[in-house]
Amino acid sequence: MCVVPSPTILARISSSSQVFRSLPFSACTTDLDPITSRCGKKPAGTGERLVCLKRSKKALTPECAAVVYHRQEEDKGDLRTDAPLLGSCSTEIPLFCATIQTGKGDLLNCLWESRRKSGFSAACRTSISSKMEQQTTDARLNYKIASSCDSDTASLCATAADAPQNSGATIACLKTNYEKLSSSSCRAAVRLTVRKHATNFFMDAKFSYKCKPDALLLCCGDEASECSDVTNGEHIMQVGERERRAKRRAKRFSWRSRISD
Repeated sequence: MCVVPSPTILARISSSSQVFRSLPFSACTTDLDPITSRCGKKPAGTGERLVCLKRSKKALTPECAAVVYHRQEEDKGDLRTDAPLLGSCSTEIPLFCATIQTGKGDLLNCLWESRRKSGFSAACRTSISSKMEQQTTDARLNYKIASSCDSDTASLCATAADAPQNSGATIACLKTNYEKLSSSSCRAAVRLTVRKHATNFFMDAKFSYKCKPDALLLCCGDEASECSDVTNGEHIMQVGERERRAKRRAKRFSWRSRISD
């Protein structure tokens, strides 16, 4: 049976102009210089400048970085504030996530779970991977964790909560103390994040920080320089899993050979 996507999701998403709020660019004058800045060359009024600033946070002036991060915290649960992502996924949203409500992070999760389905474009997959990386490496940008784990973070991970942005410290702490979490909704949010860590190398900040050189060498070889962003994270995990299984089989074969001898 052919299922026609509901037009209601398109109506909700098309109202993004009512949700999208321009950044107070006065804090980012230097970062948006049209001559010296890559982000300054992006067209105004499309949301591309803000997305560029978000992806370039480490290179921003402190004043601009603070403003951009605050905006990320405010907008973490609502994809309607990300105009370029909506453009990249304009086909996928009604096709795969027509019944999903916006505002609580569910639309991004739906797109992520649908990314391998037939008809899902590479452009949308790249956009949601980048967005998901932000949320799986920083608890403050993860709507599910930020809205469900306040008390557990305060009691179990207070020190981690002060760690640098995108360090993965708070999420790693919540994972370590999973059995001690008092909130069932927090445990559910942590499980959801762990599933993403298991599929994409770069979404587990602690793991990728410690193992990146080895992972790139093992899984990407001569193409390591072109394999170092989130879009290649799933490939790295798949190759790593194949290597792990091959070593396990080789070990079993070695023991069998010794026994037969």
